[in-house]
Amino acid sequence: MNLFTLTVAILLANSQLFHSDDVYVSSGKIRFYANKAVFYSGTVSRVDIYYLLDGNSIGDTGYVDYTLKLRLDDVSGKKQAVERELPIRAYVTKTNPFVIDMFALYLEPGTYNLKFELSFPGKKKGTLLMPINVPSAPDTLSISDIELIWATGEDTGSVFSRYGLKLVPNPIDAYFPGHDTLIYLFEVYNLVPDTGKYVVMAVVEDENGRILRSTRPTLKEKHGDSLSVVVGGIALGEIIPGRYHLRVQVTDLSNSRQVTGTKEFVYSYGAVVEPDSEILEYAGFIEYFASPEEMDQYENLPDDGKVLFLKRFWHQRGYTLKEIMERVKYADEHFSVGRKKGRFTDRGRIYIKYGPPDEVEKSGVAMSDLEKETWFYYKGRGLEFVFVDIDGTGDYKLVYSNAPGEPSMPNWREYLSPQDIQGGEW
Repeated sequence: MNLFTLTVAILLANSQLFHSDDVYVSSGKIRFYANKAVFYSGTVSRVDIYYLLDGNSIGDTGYVDYTLKLRLDDVSGKKQAVERELPIRAYVTKTNPFVIDMFALYLEPGTYNLKFELSFPGKKKGTLLMPINVPSAPDTLSISDIELIWATGEDTGSVFSRYGLKLVPNPIDAYFPGHDTLIYLFEVYNLVPDTGKYVVMAVVEDENGRILRSTRPTLKEKHGDSLSVVVGGIALGEIIPGRYHLRVQVTDLSNSRQVTGTKEFVYSYGAVVEPDSEILEYAGFIEYFASPEEMDQYENLPDDGKVLFLKRFWHQRGYTLKEIMERVKYADEHFSVGRKKGRFTDRGRIYIKYGPPDEVEKSGVAMSDLEKETWFYYKGRGLEFVFVDIDGTGDYKLVYSNAPGEPSMPNWREYLSPQDIQGGEW
């Protein structure tokens, strides 16, 4: 059996790879991830079973031998259980510890349970139970399950050879920066068997159904067949880490019938990124820029995912990590009051959002002992912010501003004289 070793190291988080909800995860000392896709036929359908072995759980490197044990049970009890054992050798290194393998089952329509075990010398093993439902072959325009693909290449006669190509499946349904072209495979059934054409289109949607990426409608020849195979791809680009859906649509132009299918995938937090405590501490302070949805998404990411999120988040807003980190650091160092960090003060907020002011004017409030600071931003904005130490604690409050979204206090005239306001709002 030919195996495929990933040439890209994937970062583990909490000892688990990030994966879609369609993925089955083993229990036991050996960790592997399994997935399936059903391709229909009249009487016997093909079920692709593909898995990713995490070599980190083996404890050895180099060539390792293990046994793939399978037991297939018919839930109805009408068919006798089938058991198989296959000896397998894989090559595992510390830099490339993940190995992909696959096999196919040919099953009649029905419901089955597949017990799936990888057994290693020394009584180390991993086990999972995968339910398999094989519907009867459809008699109208339809598609198979969508199988996500990790890599493609020329047909070399390996276990991954299908449809004249080498198609290595993606058992964890995950992509990440550096490996961010989503490749998909599915079969189309019951096209009108003429020499006309059909159209395929694919989109990527977020969890709210918003379309983020799409392909152009692609015309495909039928060549007189009612069955066709589609292998396509869509670039994920700069989407932020999270869970998404691939939605494909097929339209038979001979009768205008349409069919759609979906597949969940993860834009993984698993790129090789070293979490940096300073990045998380300072660039991770996104409260003044992020929407509630972005805040919620960020807070639920692991540390490595947060770093990826922040790089894209600040880039999309025209900032570098270094620039925003320096602003937050400065705010904490110069505007903190007691246990209250400077980033949470009014001056800290304005400094983080707008950067260093072009001019700072310090003075007192007329007829009182209160201190006042006025910040001016001249570069194309003409912004003015007036802060007053109302409580005498050093925590200056924003009393007046002419910036949109930064409201002045209702009683700001109590602290300012007409000559204090450049914008003429008195």
